[in-house]
Amino acid sequence: MQRSSAVGIVILRVAGLALLVSATLGWASTTRGPDGGGYAATDSVVYSFIDISSGGSGTSVLTGTDDGSVPLTLPFPFQFYGQNYSMVCVSSNGALYFIAGVGLCGSAANDFANTDLTVAPPPNDPPALLPFWSDLSFAVPGSGSVIYQTLGAAGARRFVVQWNNAYPQGSQNPVTFETVLFESGNKILFQYQNVELGSGDPNTQAGRATIGIHNSGGLQSGQQLPWSYDARVLANSTALQFSNQPTIVATTTTLASSQQPSILGQSVAFTATVTPAGAGTPTGTVTFKEGAATLGSSALSGGQAALATAALAVGSHLIMAAYGGDTNFSASTSAAFTQNVSYNICLLYDPTKSKNSGAAFPIKLQLCDGGGRNLSSPGIVLHAAGITAVSGFSGAADAEANANPDNDFRFDSTLGSTGGYIFNLSTNGLRAGTYSLQFTVTGDPVMHSVTFGVK
Repeated sequence: MQRSSAVGIVILRVAGLALLVSATLGWASTTRGPDGGGYAATDSVVYSFIDISSGGSGTSVLTGTDDGSVPLTLPFPFQFYGQNYSMVCVSSNGALYFIAGVGLCGSAANDFANTDLTVAPPPNDPPALLPFWSDLSFAVPGSGSVIYQTLGAAGARRFVVQWNNAYPQGSQNPVTFETVLFESGNKILFQYQNVELGSGDPNTQAGRATIGIHNSGGLQSGQQLPWSYDARVLANSTALQFSNQPTIVATTTTLASSQQPSILGQSVAFTATVTPAGAGTPTGTVTFKEGAATLGSSALSGGQAALATAALAVGSHLIMAAYGGDTNFSASTSAAFTQNVSYNICLLYDPTKSKNSGAAFPIKLQLCDGGGRNLSSPGIVLHAAGITAVSGFSGAADAEANANPDNDFRFDSTLGSTGGYIFNLSTNGLRAGTYSLQFTVTGDPVMHSVTFGVK
């Protein structure tokens, strides 16, 4: 088809901006995007043209045609703007459209007049790849055809469509370029073997072509990424890559415990909550750690993951929850959570019975785990720290007749069946009431207390 001749000055519109540039000057950008669908484009990609025209390995179509198109079945499902496609419509005019059926390919014959994507979509607004959308022809003597071929093994296949020796309208020289679809990652690669047609040719270096990608309704939704329009931005042996880079939403991970402190041997459940900074629900895995040691992992469900463990020893444990992220949400790690694990105190006296003021009160007990198993031993020291009363009285804990001169409990192997501790508490000066004796235990981060009565 005929179109008006080029002028010395063109208007380049990219992403809604109009730039006035000389038609004789080159122009390129390193990266662009992401667009409204998460696609980004870059020319910082290694050029490695896959020439499928030599050796007869590719399949040739559209030979001798002008403004022709052909439907092709893809060798693998290809996702474009979140939609899976199994078929494309290849136009002789340097465009490739994703279609749902063969019957939708016929309208591509009307795409000889390229448009500025920031102003108007391709005819009928199809999802489109536009490596070199222009008025091209294979009906000129010496021209070639479109060639396509699938390369690679399943899982890592590439579908190559090559426009080989296509003549731009009014040009004496052909262009050769290709589109490569990658099964892995759904990447799109445009490669340009020959697009430099001479400075006097208005078609040189895409001077009369549209380059970019477009989704149906992309002009309104922003799901399109124009690279250039009627601008000399290309050179021989160059490439452009378009890949879907979904917007990664930041997350914050917090950690909570079902028991604080927890008792030795009892199960404590840690719950990690992953909160996104935007809409959506994160998926993936949370790993629970104590320092460099991994306690376990759990999958997120409804933004939460939980891990239960009864394996923590007596002491303070710094626990963290690390969310690994997914394709839409970033990884994040919680602040360190201090989980205190304490002994259970098993009493060997009746705290409901009182002693007369001035008499010794033998506080007898054992250190146990959550199941009541006695863990008392001479190597674990219990130290009396003070006395408090419900009325607000507080004071030092004194032992009767120097029975515990250092205020440490005495280990007695005859207590209970396997031994325990005794502290002969002096009640001198204590008025009638209920009191609490506070004491510490070696290695235990919790201040313990037991009650006794004075009458």
